[in-house]
Amino acid sequence: MKLSVHIKTAELTDLDDINCVIEAAVKGWDLPERVKRLSLSSYHYSEYDFNSMELMVAIDHHLKVVGVVALEQTDINTCLTDFPPLTIHGFYVHPDYQSRGIGKALFNTIEKVAKQLQYKGLIVKAHTSATEFFISQGMKSLEIENSQTDYPNQLIKII
Repeated sequence: MKLSVHIKTAELTDLDDINCVIEAAVKGWDLPERVKRLSLSSYHYSEYDFNSMELMVAIDHHLKVVGVVALEQTDINTCLTDFPPLTIHGFYVHPDYQSRGIGKALFNTIEKVAKQLQYKGLIVKAHTSATEFFISQGMKSLEIENSQTDYPNQLIKII
């Protein structure tokens, strides 16, 4: 069943809720428990991330944060395209709310934001379990020159 959400720019007061969504999402990944436990803190955002990223949250009708997306400028030195797309740094939906249209609503919002900021595309380095979602949103796999050193699931969408 679809869930109606309101998407807004995140505020510092949302930080704990953002990290709770991330923690729940990471714990649902198909990885060994030890790997999840050791890597979890590296996925959390801090107040400093608000200086270099645009964080947005999906809020349900109970005013609960159920999804989060973080956007940042693409480093031109690592850009694999002729133009610098906007980078999706993080994209999470709480597992209890997945498959209810929240991810699609977040993705539609970031496409609008990217267009307003005059970006020509979106790029993401996706976890393997999220690749299918991003493809369903019209993203295409990037050809990776050196799969030994590059992130294997890089996707792009020209907008």
